[in-house]
Amino acid sequence: MICKECKEQKDSCEFYFIDGGLGYSQEKMNICKICVQKYNKNRKINKYLDTQIKAQFYGAKAVINGENITLIAQKIDNGISKNSNQMGIQNFLYLFGFKGLNNVSKQIKRIYEEMKQTNK
Repeated sequence: MICKECKEQKDSCEFYFIDGGLGYSQEKMNICKICVQKYNKNRKINKYLDTQIKAQFYGAKAVINGENITLIAQKIDNGISKNSNQMGIQNFLYLFGFKGLNNVSKQIKRIYEEMKQTNK
């Protein structure tokens, strides 16, 4: 694959899964892990954070289907910590109407609405 940021050809393992590696679309981000990490370090995280958070949406759907939330958070390969992924999954579960955290950001609410429309 070619990274859209650095324009370098890299092996596909150098890119994060958009769906967190949970087996839904297996679509990968078109930005390599190094570039995503560089932007996160520079606090320009809004550039790729929406894409990274989509994995948590798919994680919440897997939990609804009976999978263990801790195991799901460990599977996700989106460049965000396991604890952050678990908290994000809980936030999406709250939006789906399940018990979870209720401190949901506007960004998570927006992604939830977008993904709900996309996954109908």
